Amino acid sequence: RPPITCMSETPVLLKAGGTAVVEFRDHTRRREKALELELSGAPDGITLGNVTPVEGGVDVTLVCDAEMAVPGLKGNIILKAFVNREIKGKDKKPTGKMRRNPLGVLPAVPFEIVVNE
Repeated sequence: RPPITCMSETPVLLKAGGTAVVEFRDHTRRREKALELELSGAPDGITLGNVTPVEGGVDVTLVCDAEMAVPGLKGNIILKAFVNREIKGKDKKPTGKMRRNPLGVLPAVPFEIVVNE
């Protein structure tokens, strides 16, 4: 089984002006305390909301702007994952400086923007 899977029903239906929560679960038992996510190439009107660590994974809220979203638009949401780690000096002591390290991408999430009825 893949190390990280999307547990939400897909395609994720995003109502114009609404939000949707996408659940990801990590089957490797890795624990990144300071996980950061960013959207990659998202269509206009879709932004990243709360990223909530949960037992065994993370829940991601997608926000769909009513004015910018195009009802009927379909595609895939791609999320890049990063973690900030402290840089250590040659003597292995902390320097107080941080480095943003890429972890890769989460599985693509099919989506469709629907009219808010």
